[in-house]
Amino acid sequence: MGMKVPHGDTNALEYHMKDGVLAALDNVDRYATPWLALLATIEVHEDKMLERARSGYSAATELANELVRTDGLDYRTAHDIVQRFTVESVRQGLPSSEARIEILQSAAHEVVGKRLKISQERLRESLDPVHFVNVTNCRGAVAPAEVQRMVEVRRKRLSEARERHLERIGKLEEGKARMLADLRGLSEGE
Repeated sequence: MGMKVPHGDTNALEYHMKDGVLAALDNVDRYATPWLALLATIEVHEDKMLERARSGYSAATELANELVRTDGLDYRTAHDIVQRFTVESVRQGLPSSEARIEILQSAAHEVVGKRLKISQERLRESLDPVHFVNVTNCRGAVAPAEVQRMVEVRRKRLSEARERHLERIGKLEEGKARMLADLRGLSEGE
């Protein structure tokens, strides 16, 4: 019976993890790298993308947020209403841009037994992904002003990091020059 090495029970795990990490890196290189090259040549049809985005219910969370704000519902109840509304709207083949208040009111009646205060116009606005992007403006969110702020912060940090890096390179070069001068001095002194 051999002695137990500290953390020896993790050796097999580390051996297998190494293979997994290397395989993952190989997959990133194999699959992601070609996509990066393709992205530079991609043609984006913003109008078609917006049309598709407006046909779905990707901004349903904002509708739930609106119900919390206007009707004082808790988030779980609001999301339950919105889920029922969305399922029925999709079942009827309605894009979010044609959402109907009657379906939402029916879902609300099933869940809370009362009508909601939201209007037809506000319902569709809440489901609009453009509206969702613009009102989602907390720190780290997707609103254009917040994204611009984050880009500026990162550019500043990148610039500062570059300056620190260049300063380090300068110090290394100075050290190299001093070392070479010292070496020349030693060789001349022999």
